[in-house]
Amino acid sequence: MQEDDNCLLLLIDRASQRHKFDNKLKESPMPYKRIRADIADLCLEFMPVLHLYKRIVSLGKHLCGSATDLALRSMIGGDRMEEERGVCAAGILMAMCCHHRCDWGSYTGKDFMVAHGFTAEDFDVMCGISSWATCGSGRSRETSDSEEHVDGHMHADGQRPIHLTLTEDERKIIGRKSKAILNYGRQVYLESHGYKCRQIEYVSEETSPENVCILAKRVADNLML
Repeated sequence: MQEDDNCLLLLIDRASQRHKFDNKLKESPMPYKRIRADIADLCLEFMPVLHLYKRIVSLGKHLCGSATDLALRSMIGGDRMEEERGVCAAGILMAMCCHHRCDWGSYTGKDFMVAHGFTAEDFDVMCGISSWATCGSGRSRETSDSEEHVDGHMHADGQRPIHLTLTEDERKIIGRKSKAILNYGRQVYLESHGYKCRQIEYVSEETSPENVCILAKRVADNLML
């Protein structure tokens, strides 16, 4: 890594970690600073250290569920620094995961969902079935062996609806489609704030089923996407 006095690596952690890698960072010529904060409370425009730089590029790896949306909102909120101090939130690279932990209150793609007829209840269902992409059949062997179906729709006791009779592969496909819709809502949100976006499968599904990231840059910026 080449030395660059015009760069700062700013690390945001919610909890206190052992930070074993910090010893290696101390050997790096690039300056860095670590801040302990909940991403929900992070306001970039109130961080004086960022006022010394012209561009901010945000990187996030596997921010679970709503943490991704909170991080995106933080970056969009940082746009105010461009107006007041000439600091541009130029780029975003987020690897997304754990869509079943998203919530309607913080989700950035609500306008997209509502425009296409989805309700908050539909959103909750979609978040739930998104876990099918990573959790296999979702049923224990004991449960599968003990269930008796009546007309293919009810348990033997006639009271509770059963799981849909889908194969594991079918469940994975539906789960990944649910994730794709949730991710696209986030993309629409960023595009509405002046970003050009694309989604990338950065590793194979065999390496990790959570293998999609969103890459975004400000349209007015000259960075290559």
